[in-house]
Amino acid sequence: RRAGRELTASFLDASKTRATLLPKIRVLGDVEDDEFDLETSIELANALPQSINPLERKIELTKLIQAWVGAMSEETRRFFGGEDIAIPSSQADAVYLAEELCILLAQITQEQIDWKTIREIVPETHAEWWRLTTTFLNIIMETWPQYLTSIGLVDPAQKTALKLKLRAEIFEQKGSDGPVIVAGTTGSVRSTQQLLKAVAGLPNGAVVLPGLDLEMPKSEWEILCKSDHNGAS
Repeated sequence: RRAGRELTASFLDASKTRATLLPKIRVLGDVEDDEFDLETSIELANALPQSINPLERKIELTKLIQAWVGAMSEETRRFFGGEDIAIPSSQADAVYLAEELCILLAQITQEQIDWKTIREIVPETHAEWWRLTTTFLNIIMETWPQYLTSIGLVDPAQKTALKLKLRAEIFEQKGSDGPVIVAGTTGSVRSTQQLLKAVAGLPNGAVVLPGLDLEMPKSEWEILCKSDHNGAS
């Protein structure tokens, strides 16, 4: 959001006038209801699921973290050799861990990674301790989705990804009445790749890549044009 405000300020500085009409500026990855322009398709916008409030998410995840130790199986407790388990060590520690889980959840959602991949990421030589870690990660891999389903809501990160996908579909199906420019992102996050592709395909669309080396040899440009990394070309 700060980058969006700075861009707005740059437009105002460049205009050299008292008043000017600014373009609509939206920030990828931080798409709030009042910031994401969906008037081109009210029907599709209404089809989006409601997300849980970020503060409520943190509170509920904190509760789940505090209940984690009490729900441990005897097999899991044996990893601690009979010692007292002080995880989390305090209320503040539980809140901190909840914030970290929120960050991880957003990253996994944006990259569209299957949780099964996370479970299998560690070699067999560390499998026992990794199983202990996964019992903690089960809070967001299993318990959290079940909780959201029970209250009829989705995680904010999931709704953001759905909105980006929806906007891309609108561009693909209906185009845009005015120019659309996406700048400052390379599309390294999977959830934005479809949107970048849709904008690049618009007659009045453009994607401005940050740090693009326009002096690259022709041979390197050809390699980039032929690549199909992560489903993007």
